[in-house]
Amino acid sequence: MATSPIGGWNITRGSVGATVWLGAFAGKNNQRLEYSMQFFEYEGQLVARLNRSSGAGAMGGVIGVSRSADVFTELDQAVGSELTRLGILATVTHHP
Repeated sequence: MATSPIGGWNITRGSVGATVWLGAFAGKNNQRLEYSMQFFEYEGQLVARLNRSSGAGAMGGVIGVSRSADVFTELDQAVGSELTRLGILATVTHHP
């Protein structure tokens, strides 16, 4: 995880090399996935938006895209729940 230039977070995991060479066969922990977290104000409320890069998991084919979606949902739930628990966010709308 690294701080982004606009004040959010850039989150990456996995290996680019393993993903390029093995695709979905790189495995759940080695498939390269990239996400970003943005914080901004909207109508007087803090908004935290979790994004995944366009084509996330595409190097892993259909299995990789599906895995990317599953990991994104897990991350969305965990981050939203924790920021709400800490009182940083008042309400959370999770990714469907």
